[in-house]
Amino acid sequence: MENDFERVTTWVEAHIGGTVVGMRRQARWRPVWFVDVERDGEARTVMVRGDRTDAAPLFPLEHEMKFQQLLEEDGIPVPHVYGWCDDPRAFVMDIVPGENHFEHATAAEREAVMDEYMAILARMHALDPDRYARVMALNRYLFDELHFVGNEVQYEDPRNSFLNEVLDRRTGIPITLALLYMEVAR
Repeated sequence: MENDFERVTTWVEAHIGGTVVGMRRQARWRPVWFVDVERDGEARTVMVRGDRTDAAPLFPLEHEMKFQQLLEEDGIPVPHVYGWCDDPRAFVMDIVPGENHFEHATAAEREAVMDEYMAILARMHALDPDRYARVMALNRYLFDELHFVGNEVQYEDPRNSFLNEVLDRRTGIPITLALLYMEVAR
């Protein structure tokens, strides 16, 4: 657990910038950390969403991250994704402030939230599903069928940076896997 805190801190400070000033793990079946970051005199909290540890996921975490990025690109209000962390396997995103219940809301506030929710659902139903299907098909092909993976054991291995080695070994680091992904997608 302590090593996860250190690795998450290193990733957040390198990719988001600023200084991690606090971190707490959410008590649940999936590793989730709330990370407090100070940057340029401002404080923000991001969420690091890890892979399920209680069961094999039906929807891989990488697919979940990519789906969320596509929704944001299409103007659907979802938390912004900052990127992928290889160790621990997780992606980092903004948190959404608020409550998950209507305990102290007035009837007018509840109605306004439901109207906004229905408008977002309508926008989602108007999206081109082929775009999402193509991304999911590419993910399945590269990661499920061909078994390309991030090198979690030897991240510093120089072979992770040579595309021919990545293709032969089907193992790389985020930048080489992203390059491969972009080329196959073309």
